[in-house]
Amino acid sequence: MQRLFYLLLVSAVIVFSGFTATLDEVLAGTVRIETFSESGSLKGRGSGFLISDQGLIVTNHHVMEGAASAIVHLSGGREFRQVIVEDFDEHKDLVLLRVEGIGLPTLSLGKSTESKTGDKIWVLGNTLGEYGNSVSQGVISGVRHNDAGFKYLQFTAAISPGNSGGPVLNENYEVVGVATATRTDGQNVNFAIPVNYVLGMVENRRGLTLAQYREM
Repeated sequence: MQRLFYLLLVSAVIVFSGFTATLDEVLAGTVRIETFSESGSLKGRGSGFLISDQGLIVTNHHVMEGAASAIVHLSGGREFRQVIVEDFDEHKDLVLLRVEGIGLPTLSLGKSTESKTGDKIWVLGNTLGEYGNSVSQGVISGVRHNDAGFKYLQFTAAISPGNSGGPVLNENYEVVGVATATRTDGQNVNFAIPVNYVLGMVENRRGLTLAQYREM
């Protein structure tokens, strides 16, 4: 039996290809997410990234699942406490969030349909929920399909708890995947959701409060 470990640490204008970024610029568009229970205790930490300068953020469903409140931290120190769930897909482990902002740093979306075995990639996130703006490098080990028929990317770049929802970038620093899980019985056997699955969510936004999201 495969043992997948989801990488949650327990305790609009969309930018498309054509944007040339530096590593510092894409780090600026990567966020740290803290979630809290109804009692106000810390529930978990994860990562995410901005795809709109007006506050659209992509992360994993398992990062936000069950959260009564959340704080989104930008790498520059700015934080947002009012978080709206624009859409989610629990089967693909994706959530589209929104915070109120203008002129926020964004990441460019690449085409995950063009990703192939052997491609070099970067993974950004908040390793262990403690080491912000961590960067690791590797390759795509394979393009797989799960039992439900959804595609996912297997990659070798090192990830740890807290990296959930962080961007997987191609050599042009365009997002091609969303880091989601690792095999606990292997070494550098990690997985990402193809970013193309995000595009349909952008078109079908629902604007849910966290309370409404928890009830669905």
